[in-house]
Amino acid sequence: NRFKIKSVGRRIRIYLNDVQTVDYNEPDEKIIHTGKIALQVHGGGKALAQYRNIKITRL
Repeated sequence: NRFKIKSVGRRIRIYLNDVQTVDYNEPDEKIIHTGKIALQVHGGGKALAQYRNIKITRL
């Protein structure tokens, strides 16, 4: 699967296999929109996550 996240200002768009699945505008100006990028797994025990071909591009 191909997963793409595009974040510009307070707008976040998410694409799965080139199909847009999310188009969100953060209305709360108190939410910080800059910071670090991290990858994680949410689960209740040991988990394995594998990633490949990760690319981060400044817009």
